[in-house]
Amino acid sequence: MLGVGPTLHGFFWAATRWIPPGLAQPPFLASLAEQFSIVPLSVSHTFGLECLLGNSTKPVEFSFQVLRSESAELEAWLSEWLKNSTPQTEPLWHKLLGLVTAWRRGGELWKNNLRSVWVELDLPGNGQRPQPSIFLQLHCEKTHRSRQDFSDWLTGALLPLLGLPDLPLNTRTNLSRCLEFLPGDTVPLYLGCMLSRRAQSLRTVPRQMKPSEIIPFLLCNGWPGTPLILETELAGLIAAADFVYPALEISETVSENVAFECFAAGDKLDALLDELTSRSLCTEAEAEGLRQFPGEIDHTEESSLWPNQILNAASFLGPAYRSVVRRSISHIKVNWADGKFTSSKAYLQLQHLWRSKKGYAVPVEH
Repeated sequence: MLGVGPTLHGFFWAATRWIPPGLAQPPFLASLAEQFSIVPLSVSHTFGLECLLGNSTKPVEFSFQVLRSESAELEAWLSEWLKNSTPQTEPLWHKLLGLVTAWRRGGELWKNNLRSVWVELDLPGNGQRPQPSIFLQLHCEKTHRSRQDFSDWLTGALLPLLGLPDLPLNTRTNLSRCLEFLPGDTVPLYLGCMLSRRAQSLRTVPRQMKPSEIIPFLLCNGWPGTPLILETELAGLIAAADFVYPALEISETVSENVAFECFAAGDKLDALLDELTSRSLCTEAEAEGLRQFPGEIDHTEESSLWPNQILNAASFLGPAYRSVVRRSISHIKVNWADGKFTSSKAYLQLQHLWRSKKGYAVPVEH
């Protein structure tokens, strides 16, 4: 086990009791429990489950978010575990440690440009340790100077730490072009670095885009697909969801395959699930499971699963505060390939909060 001290394991079981069988089967949940036992409580208060929809085997993946205020805890955890290893024996974990160290100790560019890090754990099988892929929440300003500074920092400082110092020229060109055509004055940009995969590709997701800007953005980035077909098929998702953002794979070429992150809540979630079900991208059982998932559970309901550290804090704070794990649907990703939507994946979010009787939720500080 990588972690030391209390981990997220208890929170996982408390929350996953509410995951219907239509979303994940017990063997996959048991496998995930091992991953939750890796992550110390001090490292993250927000974690996620990825459920592939329309798939009878129901595979599930796990990720956790680290804020800059939590980066010191992540650095300490990784340093302790990696002290008996080398970059040769655990290369991906050492890359993550290098990134977190630079983020915590770097200057204003690191502080302003990198807002949070999502770590996704990929299970290699055969009893081996999980390997990390990294998704970075970036903050990119619009002005030419700051946009150029951002690009220089991204390609000259951040990506080399992840072992990507020598990206092919075409990949760097495609990445710079993507930054150039980001819409708006200030853009939250998610950048995915799939370190555990052989292909050196990056996934860019600008999460501030009007529906009318999606296809022009793709075309400006050299997307080789047929815009009229996509525009027609995408209209149903746009009408059903609150927000839709493109996820573009960037390497030496820009792939025709693209994904769309769909955000929806309340009645809009019902409409989105109906749209996906009508396209055979989601089963009725899965849709019902997603409708049932949002909610919350507190330490008074599942005290046997709550870590003693948190129960002691709750006792000290008294009845005015409750330790809560809140369940929500972050978004649903829909994949486009060969001129049609081919598959979808639901991203479930679990967050540990302190909730007061006034309903005000504060991220827990361990």
